[in-house]
Amino acid sequence: MAARVLPGPTLASWRRLKRRWARPWSLEASGWLVAAAGALLFLDSAGTVDVGFTLRPSDVLLGAASVVGLPWVLRGWARLPRILQVSAAALIAVYLLATIFGPATTRPGLARTSHRELVYLAYLLLGITTIGLVVGIRAGGWPLRRIVWALVAGLFVEAAYAAYQWPAQHYGWPLHDINNAPNSDNFTTGHRFQGNGLFGWERVRGTFKEPLVLGSYLASVAALAVAGLARARPRSRRARIAGLIVAIVAVTLTSSSLTWGATTLVALLIATTWAVASGRPRPSTALGAVLAIAVLTAPLVFTHAEVASGITGRSAVGLQTTVLSRRDAWQEVGRQWAPQPVLGHGPGQSSVLMAYRPDVPGAPVVLGSAYGVWGSALLDAGIAGLAAWILLLGSLFALALRALLRGVRPLAWGAVSAAAIAVILGDTFGDRFDPKVWLLLGVMAATCERAGRQAGGGRQEPDRPAH
Repeated sequence: MAARVLPGPTLASWRRLKRRWARPWSLEASGWLVAAAGALLFLDSAGTVDVGFTLRPSDVLLGAASVVGLPWVLRGWARLPRILQVSAAALIAVYLLATIFGPATTRPGLARTSHRELVYLAYLLLGITTIGLVVGIRAGGWPLRRIVWALVAGLFVEAAYAAYQWPAQHYGWPLHDINNAPNSDNFTTGHRFQGNGLFGWERVRGTFKEPLVLGSYLASVAALAVAGLARARPRSRRARIAGLIVAIVAVTLTSSSLTWGATTLVALLIATTWAVASGRPRPSTALGAVLAIAVLTAPLVFTHAEVASGITGRSAVGLQTTVLSRRDAWQEVGRQWAPQPVLGHGPGQSSVLMAYRPDVPGAPVVLGSAYGVWGSALLDAGIAGLAAWILLLGSLFALALRALLRGVRPLAWGAVSAAAIAVILGDTFGDRFDPKVWLLLGVMAATCERAGRQAGGGRQEPDRPAH
């Protein structure tokens, strides 16, 4: 069938090109580019470039890695289960259909709306290729620990800056805010008051748009750092413990109730899974009961500002404002989704549909947010898009759960924890997953795919590059 679409010489040329491309140079180059992207993930709103949209250093590095390591992207996806391959293809297909048939929305006076569908599709494709690339280079023999070390190094740098930012904001020290990207209101740039937190001082956001995004980064990557302690040398272990302490302090200074809540739920889930996998019935029963209680009570905690205020140190009024803004946005998502329920309005249109005018004299209409990938999926690609997201993420975490229950090394537990925290919190802000989520999903898929193959059919040699 393929021969009818492409002539025989063309297919043969492609095979020769792929063999020549899948060489040690492409493996090393793409691996180090991914590691560099992981180390610079903390440059989320600092060191960015405005090209009609905010371009981060990690975006450029991951894009270059995907191009240089294209054969490893293909090999990576070829190693993953068929359900994952189908779900990734379905997600891309649904968004392409939404691009073709969706009625693109325009708002008078609103800038930065042209060709949003192309930007969204490019980021979606970048995320899908990132997962395959990490799996592929790991299978090719490139050490995954280098990516983990790079992620942890970036974590410690960001945590140290966030810890400095807390007193720096209060006393007006230099470099207390180095962000250059638009703030979360899509209207202002530079320093923007984030509300009072611990001891009444302003909350920190580091080099991210807001404290919640900083908390998501710190908590998710810290899970990888904790897993790395098991095999670290004594001197390295002491340095990592010191860095983790600074990271915990930085998370505390964000005063983000959602970060603490998601981290607690994931920790309980991982502990319950470990108890089941290790054959400990009593601990697994007790932990399962605690997990069920936590899941059932979490909505009550986050919707009652007085409870969360006592935990985070934030004012009840500020927390209530956050809750109401999300509730109002989610209600607006339902109203805007109803006219186009199947394929939505087109990729990237959720920000246009949720556009608003800030309560500032002379302010223009600016892009809004659906406060979650699930909301943006409904608006951008309808119920088909939301179903495709559920299929992809469900397949990824099903792969992870099977690997954990079979017994894996500590890195796999840390990778699953990191990816789970990133996905949960990534679904409470913004309209698409940032590079951190995709990279952590790739690390999780790489560790769990290898564990599944070893448990299912014995140890297998890596796919060595051609020489």
